Amino acid sequence: MTVHVTTSLVNSFVDSVNRRDVEGVVALFDDRSVVVDDATEHRGRDQIRRWIDDQMVTPRITIAVTDFESSGSAARMTADSDGDFPGAPLPFRYRFTLGDETIHRLEVELAR
Repeated sequence: MTVHVTTSLVNSFVDSVNRRDVEGVVALFDDRSVVVDDATEHRGRDQIRRWIDDQMVTPRITIAVTDFESSGSAARMTADSDGDFPGAPLPFRYRFTLGDETIHRLEVELAR
């Protein structure tokens, strides 16, 4: 089951990841943005670009959203993520802190 994402920044994130569009994903962040994945912080566009390439593009990740909630600047989604990585597909939880035009913070964790 795929759930409709109603927040444009999160929808753009999902679409860009599924297209393996590194620059499209990077454009959703700014130089002060932070991504936390696997207990590692990635700060700014350069580090986020490397994270996207290593963790999303190289393993050919696709995201199928199964749950989505948003309130104000916070959004949370759960998605089944498939690709070329051990244990795939796996459910992940994504927590976003959103600005008007960019994602300020994204935290990714296994949803089990």
